[in-house]
Amino acid sequence: MSTLSTIGNYIVTGLTSESQNRTEDTNVLSNPIGIASTAANYYQIVAKELDEEVIAAIQSQVDLINQKKSEIVGLCQLALGAFVPGLCLPNCSLASDTGDIDSNIDSDKGTIPANAGVGGTPTPAIAYGNVRGDYVRIQRYPRLERREAPDDNPLKNMKFPILTTGNAGQGKKNVFFRNSRWNDEYVTYYVSDDEGNWSTEGWDGGDTLGRYYEITGPGTGVITIFGSVDSVNGIFTPNPEYDSVLSTFTGIQTGSWDVDGPTAPISISWNPSTNQLTPTISFFPIVGGSGVLSIASTQSCNTLASQIDALEAEITSLRSGIGTWFDGANATKERKHSQQLRIWSYERIKIRNDEEQVGITTAISATQTVDPELPDYPGSTIDTEKITIDSTNVTIDLN
Repeated sequence: MSTLSTIGNYIVTGLTSESQNRTEDTNVLSNPIGIASTAANYYQIVAKELDEEVIAAIQSQVDLINQKKSEIVGLCQLALGAFVPGLCLPNCSLASDTGDIDSNIDSDKGTIPANAGVGGTPTPAIAYGNVRGDYVRIQRYPRLERREAPDDNPLKNMKFPILTTGNAGQGKKNVFFRNSRWNDEYVTYYVSDDEGNWSTEGWDGGDTLGRYYEITGPGTGVITIFGSVDSVNGIFTPNPEYDSVLSTFTGIQTGSWDVDGPTAPISISWNPSTNQLTPTISFFPIVGGSGVLSIASTQSCNTLASQIDALEAEITSLRSGIGTWFDGANATKERKHSQQLRIWSYERIKIRNDEEQVGITTAISATQTVDPELPDYPGSTIDTEKITIDSTNVTIDLN
Protein backbone atom coordinates (compact mmCIF):
# COMPACT_ATOMS: atom_id res chain seq x y z
CA MET A 1 0.00 0.00 0.00
CA SER A 2 1.39 3.38 -1.00
CA THR A 3 1.75 5.93 1.70
CA LEU A 4 1.20 9.67 1.24
CA SER A 5 4.95 10.06 1.45
CA THR A 6 5.62 7.90 -1.64
CA ILE A 7 2.70 9.46 -3.58
CA GLY A 8 4.17 12.91 -3.01
CA ASN A 9 7.56 11.79 -4.26
CA TYR A 10 5.95 10.23 -7.35
CA ILE A 11 4.26 13.53 -8.28
CA VAL A 12 7.48 15.52 -8.00
CA THR A 13 9.59 12.89 -9.76
CA GLY A 14 7.09 12.63 -12.64
CA LEU A 15 7.10 16.37 -13.30
CA THR A 16 10.87 16.50 -13.11
CA SER A 17 11.22 13.62 -15.58
CA GLU A 18 8.81 15.26 -18.01
CA SER A 19 10.84 18.47 -17.84
CA GLN A 20 14.07 16.58 -18.53
CA ASN A 21 12.50 14.65 -21.41
CA ARG A 22 11.33 17.84 -23.09
CA THR A 23 14.76 19.39 -22.63
CA GLU A 24 16.34 16.37 -24.30
CA ASP A 25 13.78 16.56 -27.14
CA THR A 26 14.73 20.16 -27.74
CA ASN A 27 18.40 19.26 -28.02
CA VAL A 28 17.69 16.38 -30.36
CA LEU A 29 15.56 18.60 -32.60
CA SER A 30 18.47 20.97 -33.02
CA ASN A 31 20.06 18.48 -35.41
CA PRO A 32 17.27 18.22 -38.01
CA ILE A 33 16.88 21.99 -37.88
CA GLY A 34 20.49 22.30 -39.00
CA ILE A 35 19.98 19.80 -41.81
CA ALA A 36 16.76 21.42 -43.03
CA SER A 37 18.40 24.83 -42.87
CA THR A 38 21.17 23.63 -45.16
CA ALA A 39 18.63 22.23 -47.65
CA ALA A 40 16.63 25.45 -47.63
CA ASN A 41 19.78 27.47 -48.23
CA TYR A 42 20.65 25.25 -51.18
CA TYR A 43 17.23 25.67 -52.78
CA GLN A 44 17.34 29.38 -52.02
CA ILE A 45 20.53 29.75 -54.08
CA VAL A 46 19.17 27.72 -57.00
CA ALA A 47 15.84 29.59 -56.91
CA LYS A 48 17.69 32.89 -57.04
CA GLU A 49 19.67 31.80 -60.09
CA LEU A 50 16.50 30.69 -61.86
CA ASP A 51 14.70 33.93 -60.98
CA GLU A 52 17.56 35.95 -62.40
CA GLU A 53 17.27 33.97 -65.63
CA VAL A 54 13.54 34.68 -65.71
CA ILE A 55 14.14 38.40 -65.21
CA ALA A 56 16.80 38.48 -67.93
CA ALA A 57 14.52 36.61 -70.36
CA ILE A 58 11.16 38.32 -69.92
CA GLN A 59 11.51 41.62 -68.06
CA SER A 60 12.04 43.50 -71.33
CA GLN A 61 8.84 41.94 -72.69
CA VAL A 62 6.85 42.98 -69.63
CA ASP A 63 8.26 46.51 -69.83
CA LEU A 64 7.32 46.68 -73.52
CA ILE A 65 3.78 45.49 -72.75
CA ASN A 66 3.32 48.31 -70.26
CA GLN A 67 4.85 50.81 -72.67
CA LYS A 68 2.30 49.81 -75.32
CA LYS A 69 -0.46 50.10 -72.73
CA SER A 70 0.63 53.68 -72.08
CA GLU A 71 0.54 54.36 -75.83
CA ILE A 72 -3.04 53.05 -75.98
CA VAL A 73 -4.00 55.28 -73.06
CA GLY A 74 -2.60 58.26 -74.99
CA LEU A 75 -4.59 57.37 -78.11
CA CYS A 76 -7.75 56.94 -76.04
CA GLN A 77 -7.17 60.40 -74.57
CA LEU A 78 -7.07 61.81 -78.10
CA ALA A 79 -10.37 60.04 -78.78
CA LEU A 80 -11.81 61.66 -75.65
CA GLY A 81 -10.46 65.03 -76.73
CA ALA A 82 -11.54 68.05 -74.72
CA PHE A 83 -14.48 66.24 -73.16
CA VAL A 84 -16.03 67.96 -70.17
CA PRO A 85 -19.29 66.45 -68.83
CA GLY A 86 -22.19 68.71 -69.66
CA LEU A 87 -20.04 71.18 -71.59
CA CYS A 88 -18.03 69.53 -74.35
CA LEU A 89 -18.61 66.36 -76.35
CA PRO A 90 -15.80 63.81 -76.81
CA ASN A 91 -13.82 63.93 -80.01
CA CYS A 92 -15.01 60.45 -81.09
CA SER A 93 -18.16 58.51 -80.37
CA LEU A 94 -17.38 56.21 -77.45
CA ALA A 95 -19.12 53.18 -75.93
CA SER A 96 -21.64 54.14 -73.25
CA ASP A 97 -21.97 50.70 -71.59
CA THR A 98 -19.15 48.77 -69.92
CA GLY A 99 -20.48 45.59 -71.52
CA ASP A 100 -19.51 47.02 -74.90
CA ILE A 101 -15.85 47.42 -73.96
CA ASP A 102 -13.76 44.67 -75.54
CA SER A 103 -10.11 45.07 -74.59
CA ASN A 104 -7.31 42.86 -73.32
CA ILE A 105 -5.74 45.65 -71.26
CA ASP A 106 -8.47 46.92 -68.91
CA SER A 107 -8.50 45.67 -65.31
CA ASP A 108 -11.87 46.95 -64.13
CA LYS A 109 -14.58 49.13 -65.61
CA GLY A 110 -16.66 52.19 -64.81
CA THR A 111 -18.91 54.80 -66.43
CA ILE A 112 -18.95 58.58 -66.66
CA PRO A 113 -22.68 59.29 -66.34
CA ALA A 114 -24.63 61.29 -68.91
CA ASN A 115 -24.97 65.00 -68.18
CA ALA A 116 -27.96 67.13 -69.13
CA GLY A 117 -25.68 70.05 -69.91
CA VAL A 118 -27.50 72.84 -68.08
CA GLY A 119 -25.93 76.00 -69.51
CA GLY A 120 -23.68 73.91 -71.74
CA THR A 121 -23.93 70.89 -74.06
CA PRO A 122 -25.66 67.62 -73.12
CA THR A 123 -23.09 64.80 -73.05
CA PRO A 124 -23.75 61.05 -73.21
CA ALA A 125 -22.61 58.40 -70.75
CA ILE A 126 -19.07 57.16 -71.49
CA ALA A 127 -17.81 53.74 -70.41
CA TYR A 128 -14.14 53.24 -69.59
CA GLY A 129 -11.72 50.60 -68.38
CA ASN A 130 -8.96 51.26 -65.87
CA VAL A 131 -5.60 50.24 -67.32
CA ARG A 132 -3.14 48.72 -64.83
CA GLY A 133 0.23 47.21 -65.53
CA ASP A 134 1.35 43.65 -66.27
CA TYR A 135 3.89 42.32 -63.74
CA VAL A 136 5.70 39.17 -62.71
CA ARG A 137 5.18 38.88 -58.97
CA ILE A 138 6.26 36.45 -56.27
CA GLN A 139 3.92 34.82 -53.79
CA ARG A 140 5.83 35.62 -50.61
CA TYR A 141 5.32 34.72 -46.95
CA PRO A 142 7.55 37.09 -44.95
CA ARG A 143 7.60 34.93 -41.80
CA LEU A 144 9.01 31.97 -43.71
CA GLU A 145 11.54 34.09 -45.60
CA ARG A 146 12.86 35.38 -42.27
CA ARG A 147 12.41 31.92 -40.70
CA GLU A 148 10.40 33.29 -37.81
CA ALA A 149 7.97 31.22 -35.77
CA PRO A 150 6.23 33.72 -33.48
CA ASP A 151 2.76 32.13 -33.61
CA ASP A 152 0.76 29.30 -35.13
CA ASN A 153 0.40 30.78 -38.63
CA PRO A 154 3.58 30.65 -40.76
CA LEU A 155 1.63 31.73 -43.86
CA LYS A 156 0.55 35.02 -42.33
CA ASN A 157 0.89 38.37 -44.14
CA MET A 158 1.23 36.89 -47.63
CA LYS A 159 2.03 39.46 -50.31
CA PHE A 160 2.74 39.59 -54.05
CA PRO A 161 5.68 42.00 -54.55
CA ILE A 162 7.04 42.56 -58.06
CA LEU A 163 9.89 40.18 -58.91
CA THR A 164 13.21 42.05 -59.07
CA THR A 165 16.87 41.14 -58.78
CA GLY A 166 16.64 42.40 -55.20
CA ASN A 167 14.19 39.69 -54.12
CA ALA A 168 15.13 36.91 -56.56
CA GLY A 169 14.90 33.45 -54.96
CA GLN A 170 12.26 34.44 -52.47
CA GLY A 171 8.65 33.39 -52.26
CA LYS A 172 6.76 30.18 -52.91
CA LYS A 173 6.20 30.79 -56.63
CA ASN A 174 6.34 33.27 -59.49
CA VAL A 175 3.03 34.41 -60.95
CA PHE A 176 2.25 36.52 -64.02
CA PHE A 177 -0.24 39.21 -62.99
CA ARG A 178 -1.90 40.25 -66.24
CA ASN A 179 -3.53 43.65 -65.72
CA SER A 180 -2.49 43.40 -62.04
CA ARG A 181 -4.88 40.50 -61.51
CA TRP A 182 -4.35 36.75 -61.01
CA ASN A 183 -6.64 33.76 -60.41
CA ASP A 184 -5.30 30.59 -58.76
CA GLU A 185 -8.39 28.62 -59.83
CA TYR A 186 -10.08 29.37 -56.52
CA VAL A 187 -9.50 33.02 -55.66
CA THR A 188 -8.80 36.12 -57.74
CA TYR A 189 -6.11 38.37 -56.28
CA TYR A 190 -6.15 42.10 -57.07
CA VAL A 191 -2.80 43.76 -56.34
CA SER A 192 -2.83 47.50 -55.79
CA ASP A 193 0.84 48.46 -55.31
CA ASP A 194 4.46 47.50 -55.97
CA GLU A 195 4.86 46.01 -52.48
CA GLY A 196 2.17 43.46 -53.28
CA ASN A 197 -0.74 44.39 -51.03
CA TRP A 198 -3.83 42.65 -52.34
CA SER A 199 -7.54 42.09 -51.92
CA THR A 200 -9.99 39.46 -53.08
CA GLU A 201 -12.77 42.04 -53.43
CA GLY A 202 -11.13 44.35 -55.98
CA TRP A 203 -8.47 47.01 -56.12
CA ASP A 204 -8.01 48.99 -52.93
CA GLY A 205 -6.86 52.19 -54.62
CA GLY A 206 -3.55 51.85 -56.41
CA ASP A 207 -2.13 53.62 -59.43
CA THR A 208 -3.39 53.17 -62.97
CA LEU A 209 -1.69 53.84 -66.28
CA GLY A 210 -4.85 55.62 -67.41
CA ARG A 211 -8.22 54.85 -68.98
CA TYR A 212 -9.28 52.87 -72.01
CA TYR A 213 -12.23 54.03 -74.17
CA GLU A 214 -13.89 51.96 -76.87
CA ILE A 215 -14.23 54.01 -80.10
CA THR A 216 -17.56 53.36 -81.82
CA GLY A 217 -17.71 56.17 -84.40
CA PRO A 218 -16.31 59.45 -85.74
CA GLY A 219 -18.16 61.82 -83.41
CA THR A 220 -19.13 65.36 -84.43
CA GLY A 221 -15.64 66.37 -85.57
CA VAL A 222 -15.95 69.65 -83.66
CA ILE A 223 -14.71 70.57 -80.17
CA THR A 224 -16.46 73.47 -78.43
CA ILE A 225 -14.96 75.42 -75.53
CA PHE A 226 -16.84 78.11 -73.64
CA GLY A 227 -14.95 81.17 -72.48
CA SER A 228 -14.34 84.87 -73.09
CA VAL A 229 -12.06 87.06 -75.23
CA ASP A 230 -10.33 90.36 -74.55
CA SER A 231 -10.96 92.30 -77.78
CA VAL A 232 -7.85 94.49 -77.29
CA ASN A 233 -5.28 91.71 -77.68
CA GLY A 234 -7.50 88.77 -78.65
CA ILE A 235 -6.56 86.66 -75.61
CA PHE A 236 -9.02 83.84 -75.06
CA THR A 237 -9.75 82.73 -71.47
CA PRO A 238 -11.53 79.36 -71.31
CA ASN A 239 -13.98 78.76 -68.48
CA PRO A 240 -12.22 77.08 -65.53
CA GLU A 241 -14.09 73.81 -66.16
CA TYR A 242 -11.80 73.26 -69.17
CA ASP A 243 -8.50 73.63 -67.32
CA SER A 244 -7.92 69.88 -67.22
CA VAL A 245 -8.27 69.39 -71.00
CA LEU A 246 -6.37 72.34 -72.45
CA SER A 247 -3.15 70.31 -72.60
CA THR A 248 -4.86 68.28 -75.34
CA PHE A 249 -4.28 71.17 -77.76
CA THR A 250 -0.82 71.71 -79.21
CA GLY A 251 0.13 73.87 -82.17
CA ILE A 252 -2.06 76.30 -84.11
CA GLN A 253 -5.75 75.31 -84.16
CA THR A 254 -8.27 76.55 -86.71
CA GLY A 255 -11.93 77.09 -85.98
CA SER A 256 -14.46 79.83 -85.28
CA TRP A 257 -15.32 82.28 -82.53
CA ASP A 258 -18.98 83.00 -81.82
CA VAL A 259 -19.87 85.62 -79.22
CA ASP A 260 -23.20 85.79 -77.45
CA GLY A 261 -25.34 88.30 -79.29
CA PRO A 262 -26.29 89.30 -82.83
CA THR A 263 -22.81 89.03 -84.39
CA ALA A 264 -21.97 86.14 -86.71
CA PRO A 265 -19.12 83.65 -86.03
CA ILE A 266 -15.78 84.55 -87.55
CA SER A 267 -13.03 82.20 -88.71
CA ILE A 268 -10.00 82.28 -86.44
CA SER A 269 -6.78 80.54 -85.60
CA TRP A 270 -5.99 79.79 -81.95
CA ASN A 271 -2.53 79.44 -80.49
CA PRO A 272 -2.91 77.28 -77.33
CA SER A 273 0.53 78.26 -76.06
CA THR A 274 -0.47 81.94 -75.85
CA ASN A 275 -4.29 81.53 -75.88
CA GLN A 276 -4.46 84.24 -78.56
CA LEU A 277 -7.18 84.27 -81.22
CA THR A 278 -6.33 85.73 -84.64
CA PRO A 279 -8.90 86.34 -87.43
CA THR A 280 -8.10 84.44 -90.59
CA ILE A 281 -9.40 87.49 -92.54
CA SER A 282 -7.66 90.62 -91.32
CA PHE A 283 -10.51 93.12 -91.67
CA PHE A 284 -12.76 91.15 -89.28
CA PRO A 285 -12.00 92.33 -85.74
CA ILE A 286 -12.13 89.98 -82.76
CA VAL A 287 -15.32 90.81 -80.92
CA GLY A 288 -14.77 90.60 -77.19
CA GLY A 289 -17.03 89.11 -74.55
CA SER A 290 -18.21 85.65 -73.65
CA GLY A 291 -18.81 83.05 -76.34
CA VAL A 292 -17.88 79.69 -77.79
CA LEU A 293 -14.61 78.67 -79.45
CA SER A 294 -15.24 75.84 -81.92
CA ILE A 295 -12.21 73.83 -83.08
CA ALA A 296 -12.29 71.34 -85.93
CA SER A 297 -10.95 67.99 -84.76
CA THR A 298 -7.72 66.99 -86.48
CA GLN A 299 -7.87 63.39 -85.24
CA SER A 300 -9.33 60.62 -87.37
CA CYS A 301 -11.30 58.31 -85.07
CA ASN A 302 -10.93 55.43 -87.51
CA THR A 303 -7.16 55.85 -87.48
CA LEU A 304 -7.10 55.98 -83.68
CA ALA A 305 -9.17 52.80 -83.44
CA SER A 306 -6.89 50.98 -85.90
CA GLN A 307 -3.77 52.03 -83.98
CA ILE A 308 -5.28 50.84 -80.70
CA ASP A 309 -6.24 47.46 -82.19
CA ALA A 310 -2.72 46.99 -83.55
CA LEU A 311 -1.14 47.73 -80.16
CA GLU A 312 -3.49 45.31 -78.39
CA ALA A 313 -2.53 42.57 -80.84
CA GLU A 314 1.15 43.23 -80.13
CA ILE A 315 0.47 42.99 -76.39
CA THR A 316 -1.24 39.61 -76.84
CA SER A 317 1.77 38.37 -78.79
CA LEU A 318 4.24 39.62 -76.17
CA ARG A 319 2.32 37.87 -73.39
CA SER A 320 2.50 34.54 -75.19
CA GLY A 321 4.91 32.14 -73.54
CA ILE A 322 5.77 34.27 -70.50
CA GLY A 323 4.24 31.73 -68.11
CA THR A 324 6.40 28.86 -69.40
CA TRP A 325 9.48 30.48 -67.86
CA PHE A 326 8.14 29.87 -64.35
CA ASP A 327 8.02 26.06 -64.34
CA GLY A 328 11.63 25.34 -63.35
CA ALA A 329 11.85 28.22 -60.89
CA ASN A 330 8.56 27.33 -59.22
CA ALA A 331 9.46 23.64 -58.86
CA THR A 332 12.57 24.69 -56.93
CA LYS A 333 10.69 27.31 -54.94
CA GLU A 334 8.09 24.72 -53.88
CA ARG A 335 10.90 22.60 -52.40
CA LYS A 336 12.43 25.61 -50.68
CA HIS A 337 9.01 26.55 -49.34
CA SER A 338 8.54 23.02 -47.99
CA GLN A 339 11.92 23.15 -46.26
CA GLN A 340 11.08 26.53 -44.74
CA LEU A 341 7.84 25.10 -43.36
CA ARG A 342 9.87 22.28 -41.76
CA ILE A 343 12.23 24.78 -40.18
CA TRP A 344 9.29 26.79 -38.91
CA SER A 345 7.72 23.62 -37.49
CA TYR A 346 10.92 22.69 -35.65
CA GLU A 347 11.30 26.22 -34.35
CA ARG A 348 7.74 26.14 -33.07
CA ILE A 349 8.46 22.84 -31.28
CA LYS A 350 11.54 24.34 -29.68
CA ILE A 351 9.59 27.41 -28.56
CA ARG A 352 6.79 25.22 -27.23
CA ASN A 353 9.26 22.95 -25.40
CA ASP A 354 10.97 25.94 -23.82
CA GLU A 355 7.63 27.41 -22.77
CA GLU A 356 6.42 24.10 -21.36
CA GLN A 357 9.74 23.53 -19.59
CA VAL A 358 9.26 26.86 -17.82
CA GLY A 359 5.69 25.86 -17.10
CA ILE A 360 6.75 22.46 -15.71
CA THR A 361 9.37 24.06 -13.47
CA THR A 362 6.72 26.47 -12.21
CA ALA A 363 4.33 23.57 -11.67
CA ILE A 364 6.93 21.69 -9.61
CA SER A 365 7.43 24.72 -7.42
CA ALA A 366 3.69 25.17 -7.10
CA THR A 367 3.19 21.50 -6.18
CA GLN A 368 5.77 21.77 -3.44
CA THR A 369 4.17 24.85 -1.94
CA VAL A 370 0.53 23.75 -2.03
CA ASP A 371 1.03 21.94 1.27
CA PRO A 372 4.15 22.82 3.22
CA GLU A 373 4.05 19.38 4.84
CA LEU A 374 4.11 17.53 1.47
CA PRO A 375 7.48 15.71 1.24
CA ASP A 376 9.65 16.73 -1.68
CA TYR A 377 12.52 14.25 -1.36
CA PRO A 378 12.91 10.59 -0.34
CA GLY A 379 13.21 9.93 3.36
CA SER A 380 11.16 12.87 4.53
CA THR A 381 9.03 11.97 7.48
CA ILE A 382 5.93 13.28 9.12
CA ASP A 383 5.14 12.30 12.65
CA THR A 384 2.51 9.64 13.10
CA GLU A 385 -0.78 11.33 13.84
CA LYS A 386 -4.08 9.99 15.05
CA ILE A 387 -7.13 10.99 13.09
CA THR A 388 -10.51 10.49 14.74
CA ILE A 389 -13.51 9.82 12.50
CA ASP A 390 -16.90 9.22 14.08
CA SER A 391 -15.25 8.49 17.39
CA THR A 392 -13.12 5.76 15.77
CA ASN A 393 -9.38 5.91 16.11
CA VAL A 394 -7.55 5.46 12.76
CA THR A 395 -3.75 5.34 12.73
CA ILE A 396 -1.76 5.99 9.50
CA ASP A 397 1.96 5.44 9.34
CA LEU A 398 3.38 8.31 7.25
CA ASN A 399 7.00 7.26 7.62
